[in-house]
Amino acid sequence: MKIIKKINIMGILFILPALILFLLFTLYPLVTTIGISFFSWDGFEPEKIFVGFQNYTQVLHDEVFWLGVRNVVIFALSAFIIMNPVALILAALVSTNIKGSKYFKIIYYLPVMLSGIVVGLIWKWLFNGDYGIINNVLHLIGIQGPDWLNDGNSAIAAIAIASVWQGIGCSFILFWAAIQGIPLDYYESADLDGASFLKKLWYITIPSIKSMMSVVIILTAVGAAGTYQIVASLTNGGPAGKTTVPIMYIYDMINKYGNYGYATAMSSVLGGILLIFSLLRLFAERRGEKADGN
Repeated sequence: MKIIKKINIMGILFILPALILFLLFTLYPLVTTIGISFFSWDGFEPEKIFVGFQNYTQVLHDEVFWLGVRNVVIFALSAFIIMNPVALILAALVSTNIKGSKYFKIIYYLPVMLSGIVVGLIWKWLFNGDYGIINNVLHLIGIQGPDWLNDGNSAIAAIAIASVWQGIGCSFILFWAAIQGIPLDYYESADLDGASFLKKLWYITIPSIKSMMSVVIILTAVGAAGTYQIVASLTNGGPAGKTTVPIMYIYDMINKYGNYGYATAMSSVLGGILLIFSLLRLFAERRGEKADGN
C-alpha cells in the first residue's frame, strides 16, 4: 500500500505543472468566457447586466454570423477535398526517398512559416484583376479571368486557394511523420507483387495512418474556423461583407461595438460546433475500428 501511495504521489507531482497550466490557461478562460456570454457587458464597466440566453437567441438569428460559418465550411471543405489529399500524396512520394526529398520537405513547409497577413498580401497581388499574374496567365490561354477580390463568389474561392497553399505544409508534415511509422516490410512485399504507387497508397498507407488522418481532419476544421489574417489582408471581409468569417465578426463586435457578452456567446457557439464535429469524427473513427476488428 505504501508503494502504491508513493507511486500515486509521484504521478500527481509529475502532472501537477501541466495541470496548473491547463487550469489557468484553458479551463479558467473557457469557464469565464461561457459565464460572460450570459451578460450584457462592454468590457470596461464593473457592472454586468444578466440577460440569460438572450445573447444566444440573438446568435441563432444573426445572418452575418451564420454567413461567416458558411464561409468557414467552404474553406474547410476545400481543405478536406483538395489540401489534405494532395498533402497525403506528397508525403507518400517524399517517403519513397526520391532524389531531393529533404529539399521538398522544406519547400512544402515554407508557406506555413509565413504569417497569414503576408500570405494574404502575396495572393492579393496574384489575384489583382488588373495586373495580377493569375489573370494574365488565364488571358494567354484565352480565358477571361474574374475580378477575383471584388466579386463575392470568386473572393471566397481566392481565400480558399490562399488558405490551402499556406496550410498544405502542416498536413504534409503530419502525414509524413505518420508514414515513417509504417513498417518497410509492407512496402517491400507490395513491391515484390508489382504493386503501383497508388495501390500501395490505398491499401497500405491510408489504412495504416487512419488515426493521424482523423487528427489532421480535426486540426483542419479548427484551422478553418480560426481563419482571420488571410481574410483581413486579402478582402477584409468584402465585398459587402460576403467573405466575413466568425473570428472577424467577433473581433469587430468587441473592438468596434464593445459588446463582450454577445461576442463571447458567438465564440461559445462556434466552439460548440467544433466540439460536436470533433466528437462525431472520433465516434466515426471508433466505429470504423470496431468494424475492422470484427
